[in-house]
Amino acid sequence: MKEELQKLGMTKSEALIFELLIKYGSISGSQLAKKSGIDRSTTYNLLSSLNAKGFVSYVIKDGLKVYQISNLENLKKFAEEK
Repeated sequence: MKEELQKLGMTKSEALIFELLIKYGSISGSQLAKKSGIDRSTTYNLLSSLNAKGFVSYVIKDGLKVYQISNLENLKKFAEEK
């Protein structure tokens, strides 16, 4: 799946984060950093980039940002534009 996401314009790291969000559903940025092996500040930058593209959203849960896939339709639209 990572290769397909990269063909759509995601970086290798963005694709990894996206795959982990699919696997785990809702997860904090710091948990995502641990599971991905990417340092925390870079993970948050990647999440911000994916959020700007409309692939990722977050909710505040108990004072903590929890990230999730926003809408797979956005990915479909993005693929159609490519």
